[in-house]
Amino acid sequence: NDPFVRKYSLSTSTIRWDEHAAWFESTLKDPDMLFYVSHDSNHNLIGQVRFQITQDKAIISISISESFRGKKLALPLIEDTIQLLFKNRINIKQIIAFIKPDNPVSLKLFLNAGFKDSGYDQIKGNEVKKLIRNK
Repeated sequence: NDPFVRKYSLSTSTIRWDEHAAWFESTLKDPDMLFYVSHDSNHNLIGQVRFQITQDKAIISISISESFRGKKLALPLIEDTIQLLFKNRINIKQIIAFIKPDNPVSLKLFLNAGFKDSGYDQIKGNEVKKLIRNK
């Protein structure tokens, strides 16, 4: 329930631990959800990237641990996990990122990762920027 993460998430409300645990368990069992976690050499969590797969598309989301923010680790994490996605799911042709317009850091990050601005969309009652990266 990191306030920074909640602010830029499409679901901004606080999440109870039992809800999170149930979500996490179902995420790990879902064959259409790929969940990558990155740690440093001391086993500290750097961040995570998720891909929700639907047919030949994947929706990406990323979260970086507070102590690793601002250290320029998000871009290589996105690039590395996209390569893993394309290697492990050869049918994926497009990756979509939905970013709140008031999150300029994430907008810049995804543009630097080769995503193209595709206008606006509505997700969970939020107006979001839709960015697309084709294979």
